[in-house]
Amino acid sequence: MSHENQQYFIFTSWKNSRNATQIHEELVNVEEKQALSISTIKCWIATFKDGKEEIKDKTHSECPHEAVISEKIARVEDLVSNNPYISIKELVNKVGIFHERISYILHEELSLHKLCIK
Repeated sequence: MSHENQQYFIFTSWKNSRNATQIHEELVNVEEKQALSISTIKCWIATFKDGKEEIKDKTHSECPHEAVISEKIARVEDLVSNNPYISIKELVNKVGIFHERISYILHEELSLHKLCIK
């Protein structure tokens, strides 16, 4: 399902009085890993509440990626430098941002990748 279709689903579900958590659970059941995040769903609901009911697939969400700012990147880099075996779950707890943003920072911003040793 495209992002535009998911946004339409969010809109119709919101109109039918479903909350963001319920909508996210339904999308995850259908889309699994391709489902929009709960924060994105909340942003779309806020947009609809503001009266903007236009469904378009935009290149950038109306909600900024606040999690990927230089302070967060530096914090992740410091934690990984101090403990190269730190898990993403630990990083999520220590930095306070979502798993997907931690993965993005590790892979795209810091160019770090998992190594397998035999």
